Amino acid sequence: MKIILVFVSLLFLCLPSLAEKRSHMAHVHGQGMFTLAIEEHALEIEMDIPADDIVGFEHTATSKEQKRRVKSAEGMLRQADTMIILPKNARCKTTAVDVQSSLSEDESDHHDEAVEETHTEFHVAYTFRCEVPRFLSWVTLNVFHTFSSLKELDGQAVTMDGQFSMELTPRTNTFTFSK
Repeated sequence: MKIILVFVSLLFLCLPSLAEKRSHMAHVHGQGMFTLAIEEHALEIEMDIPADDIVGFEHTATSKEQKRRVKSAEGMLRQADTMIILPKNARCKTTAVDVQSSLSEDESDHHDEAVEETHTEFHVAYTFRCEVPRFLSWVTLNVFHTFSSLKELDGQAVTMDGQFSMELTPRTNTFTFSK
Protein backbone atom coordinates (compact mmCIF):
# COMPACT_ATOMS: atom_id res chain seq x y z
CA MET A 1 0.00 0.00 0.00
CA LYS A 2 2.79 2.44 0.86
CA ILE A 3 4.49 1.62 -2.44
CA ILE A 4 1.31 2.53 -4.31
CA LEU A 5 1.10 5.83 -2.46
CA VAL A 6 4.70 6.57 -3.38
CA PHE A 7 4.06 5.78 -7.07
CA VAL A 8 0.88 7.86 -7.17
CA SER A 9 2.65 10.71 -5.39
CA LEU A 10 5.51 10.58 -7.88
CA LEU A 11 3.09 10.57 -10.80
CA PHE A 12 1.25 13.62 -9.52
CA LEU A 13 4.53 15.37 -8.77
CA CYS A 14 5.59 14.69 -12.36
CA LEU A 15 2.30 15.82 -13.93
CA PRO A 16 2.99 19.56 -13.60
CA SER A 17 6.42 19.13 -15.19
CA LEU A 18 4.94 16.96 -17.96
CA ALA A 19 2.25 19.58 -18.58
CA GLU A 20 4.86 22.33 -18.57
CA LYS A 21 7.05 20.33 -20.96
CA ARG A 22 4.06 19.82 -23.26
CA SER A 23 3.19 23.53 -23.14
CA HIS A 24 6.75 24.37 -24.24
CA MET A 25 6.61 21.79 -26.99
CA ALA A 26 4.96 22.59 -30.30
CA HIS A 27 1.20 22.29 -30.13
CA VAL A 28 0.39 19.45 -32.50
CA HIS A 29 -3.12 18.83 -33.71
CA GLY A 30 -4.04 15.16 -33.66
CA GLN A 31 -1.96 14.47 -30.54
CA GLY A 32 -2.98 14.55 -26.89
CA MET A 33 -1.91 13.24 -23.51
CA PHE A 34 -3.43 11.06 -20.83
CA THR A 35 -2.52 9.98 -17.33
CA LEU A 36 -3.90 7.10 -15.33
CA ALA A 37 -3.52 6.28 -11.64
CA ILE A 38 -4.87 3.37 -9.61
CA GLU A 39 -4.80 3.37 -5.83
CA GLU A 40 -6.76 0.79 -3.88
CA HIS A 41 -10.31 1.05 -5.29
CA ALA A 42 -9.83 4.41 -7.06
CA LEU A 43 -9.04 4.80 -10.76
CA GLU A 44 -8.37 8.26 -12.17
CA ILE A 45 -7.87 9.02 -15.85
CA GLU A 46 -7.15 12.48 -17.26
CA MET A 47 -6.82 13.53 -20.89
CA ASP A 48 -5.69 16.75 -22.58
CA ILE A 49 -6.75 16.91 -26.22
CA PRO A 50 -6.40 19.85 -28.65
CA ALA A 51 -9.75 21.58 -29.12
CA ASP A 52 -9.26 21.49 -32.87
CA ASP A 53 -9.45 17.68 -32.72
CA ILE A 54 -12.64 17.79 -30.65
CA VAL A 55 -14.66 20.60 -32.26
CA GLY A 56 -12.62 21.76 -35.25
CA PHE A 57 -11.53 25.16 -33.88
CA GLU A 58 -9.56 26.64 -30.98
CA HIS A 59 -11.14 30.02 -30.29
CA THR A 60 -14.08 31.02 -28.12
CA ALA A 61 -17.29 29.77 -29.70
CA THR A 62 -19.14 32.74 -31.20
CA SER A 63 -21.66 31.36 -33.70
CA LYS A 64 -24.66 29.21 -32.80
CA GLU A 65 -23.10 26.29 -34.68
CA GLN A 66 -19.79 26.60 -32.80
CA LYS A 67 -21.60 26.81 -29.45
CA ARG A 68 -23.64 23.74 -30.38
CA ARG A 69 -20.45 21.82 -31.28
CA VAL A 70 -18.80 22.71 -27.96
CA LYS A 71 -21.89 21.69 -25.94
CA SER A 72 -22.20 18.46 -27.94
CA ALA A 73 -18.51 17.61 -27.45
CA GLU A 74 -18.71 18.33 -23.72
CA GLY A 75 -21.74 16.05 -23.52
CA MET A 76 -19.96 13.25 -25.37
CA LEU A 77 -16.84 13.58 -23.21
CA ARG A 78 -18.99 13.37 -20.06
CA GLN A 79 -20.17 9.89 -21.10
CA ALA A 80 -17.48 8.02 -19.19
CA ASP A 81 -18.88 4.58 -19.99
CA THR A 82 -18.61 5.37 -23.71
CA MET A 83 -15.20 7.07 -23.65
CA ILE A 84 -13.54 4.59 -21.23
CA ILE A 85 -13.99 0.80 -21.40
CA LEU A 86 -12.85 -1.15 -18.34
CA PRO A 87 -12.75 -4.88 -17.56
CA LYS A 88 -16.24 -5.90 -16.43
CA ASN A 89 -14.90 -8.16 -13.68
CA ALA A 90 -13.24 -5.12 -12.02
CA ARG A 91 -16.80 -3.83 -11.38
CA CYS A 92 -16.02 -0.13 -11.78
CA LYS A 93 -18.55 2.68 -11.44
CA THR A 94 -18.06 6.27 -12.52
CA THR A 95 -17.96 8.60 -9.51
CA ALA A 96 -16.98 11.89 -11.18
CA VAL A 97 -16.43 13.44 -14.58
CA ASP A 98 -15.00 16.92 -15.16
CA VAL A 99 -14.75 18.48 -18.62
CA GLN A 100 -13.03 21.83 -19.05
CA SER A 101 -12.19 24.07 -21.98
CA SER A 102 -12.06 27.79 -22.54
CA LEU A 103 -14.10 27.62 -25.74
CA SER A 104 -17.48 28.45 -24.25
CA GLU A 105 -18.28 32.00 -23.24
CA ASP A 106 -18.98 30.91 -19.66
CA GLU A 107 -15.48 29.45 -19.27
CA SER A 108 -13.66 32.16 -21.23
CA ASP A 109 -15.23 34.94 -19.15
CA HIS A 110 -12.95 33.81 -16.31
CA HIS A 111 -9.77 34.29 -18.35
CA ASP A 112 -7.77 37.44 -18.82
CA GLU A 113 -9.05 38.97 -22.06
CA ALA A 114 -5.54 40.14 -22.91
CA VAL A 115 -4.39 36.52 -23.15
CA GLU A 116 -4.72 35.21 -26.68
CA GLU A 117 -5.81 31.59 -26.63
CA THR A 118 -4.56 30.14 -29.87
CA HIS A 119 -3.90 26.58 -28.72
CA THR A 120 -6.84 25.59 -26.57
CA GLU A 121 -7.34 22.08 -25.23
CA PHE A 122 -10.10 20.09 -23.62
CA HIS A 123 -9.12 18.74 -20.22
CA VAL A 124 -11.18 15.75 -19.12
CA ALA A 125 -10.90 13.96 -15.77
CA TYR A 126 -12.70 10.70 -14.99
CA THR A 127 -12.85 9.08 -11.55
CA PHE A 128 -14.04 5.52 -11.00
CA ARG A 129 -14.50 3.31 -7.97
CA CYS A 130 -13.64 -0.31 -8.72
CA GLU A 131 -14.88 -3.02 -6.39
CA VAL A 132 -12.32 -5.58 -7.62
CA PRO A 133 -9.27 -3.51 -8.69
CA ARG A 134 -6.99 -6.54 -9.10
CA PHE A 135 -8.80 -7.15 -12.42
CA LEU A 136 -7.80 -3.73 -13.77
CA SER A 137 -5.13 -4.87 -16.21
CA TRP A 138 -6.19 -2.74 -19.18
CA VAL A 139 -8.16 0.37 -20.15
CA THR A 140 -9.56 1.13 -23.60
CA LEU A 141 -9.93 4.78 -24.61
CA ASN A 142 -12.69 5.16 -27.20
CA VAL A 143 -12.06 8.85 -27.70
CA PHE A 144 -10.48 8.06 -31.10
CA HIS A 145 -13.75 6.62 -32.41
CA THR A 146 -15.72 9.67 -31.29
CA PHE A 147 -13.23 12.32 -32.42
CA SER A 148 -11.67 10.96 -35.61
CA SER A 149 -9.08 13.71 -36.14
CA LEU A 150 -7.32 12.62 -32.94
CA LYS A 151 -4.48 10.32 -34.04
CA GLU A 152 -2.34 9.78 -30.92
CA LEU A 153 -2.48 9.92 -27.12
CA ASP A 154 0.76 9.69 -25.17
CA GLY A 155 0.10 8.19 -21.76
CA GLN A 156 1.61 7.55 -18.37
CA ALA A 157 0.18 5.25 -15.72
CA VAL A 158 0.91 4.37 -12.13
CA THR A 159 -0.71 1.17 -10.90
CA MET A 160 -0.21 -1.39 -8.18
CA ASP A 161 2.12 -3.20 -10.61
CA GLY A 162 4.37 -0.25 -11.39
CA GLN A 163 4.73 2.72 -13.72
CA PHE A 164 3.98 2.41 -17.44
CA SER A 165 3.95 4.57 -20.55
CA MET A 166 2.35 3.94 -23.90
CA GLU A 167 1.30 5.64 -27.10
CA LEU A 168 -2.30 4.96 -28.09
CA THR A 169 -3.70 5.33 -31.60
CA PRO A 170 -7.05 4.60 -33.24
CA ARG A 171 -5.78 1.07 -34.05
CA THR A 172 -4.17 0.43 -30.65
CA ASN A 173 -6.45 2.21 -28.21
CA THR A 174 -6.07 -0.20 -25.29
CA PHE A 175 -3.55 0.59 -22.58
CA THR A 176 -2.36 -2.68 -20.99
CA PHE A 177 -0.48 -2.82 -17.71
CA SER A 178 0.46 -5.94 -15.83
CA LYS A 179 3.27 -7.62 -13.91
